[in-house]
Amino acid sequence: MNIKTAPIVKTQLARSVQIRPTMVKRMTPSNDRAKPVHIILNPPQANSTAGDAKAKPPSTGLQFLACPGGGNHAAVCYIHSSWKVLAIRRAKKSDKESIWRVHTSAIREVCRQQYTEEQVEGWSSFLKPNSYEEVIETREFFVAEEDGAIVGFGQLNLEKREVEAVYVSPEKLGCGIGYQLLQTLEQKATAHGLSKLQLSSTLNAVGFYERAGYSRLHDSKHSLPNGMELSCVYMEKAL
Repeated sequence: MNIKTAPIVKTQLARSVQIRPTMVKRMTPSNDRAKPVHIILNPPQANSTAGDAKAKPPSTGLQFLACPGGGNHAAVCYIHSSWKVLAIRRAKKSDKESIWRVHTSAIREVCRQQYTEEQVEGWSSFLKPNSYEEVIETREFFVAEEDGAIVGFGQLNLEKREVEAVYVSPEKLGCGIGYQLLQTLEQKATAHGLSKLQLSSTLNAVGFYERAGYSRLHDSKHSLPNGMELSCVYMEKAL
């Protein structure tokens, strides 16, 4: 993670509130890898919820801690006057239950805004904790962990050059966690020499990906193992 993370997260929060950077302080010791970069965004001054059903209250602010030379990074998310420590790390097989809970809750609570009850139930019901074991081993699979609890995950298929999943717990929307996960996947793709990524976005996530720099290519259908089809939008981004 590098200093470029700041405007990305600022864009995510700007959906619901006005954020103004108050300080950017870069630490430049001899061992730059071990020291963090501090980017502090102050709490907003106005409460605006236009166009964002999941807008956070006006007490929301962020402080990011980044290791400019390393692959590990953490963020501190300030919500409702309490600091929470967020870390992005590789998923382990032992995370499968928590990943499953995040995935199914996001589908049932967020995706139902764009899909029928039948589609939501058919989509979430075939998912089982054990079904994540293979992709954890074969994909670039990362989780977002807040104070020890998994609150999101991202999945990248390097061979197909495709972001296969970015999901965040419904109660954590608007905190920049999705952007942190997506940027981690993009950095991994760049490190492997990829110049662009594609993805099939659910209808409710199109705006999120557009704000992250992805462009619509065409409408598509995603087929579930139970034969049900979901309307999606195929998108692409040059890295």
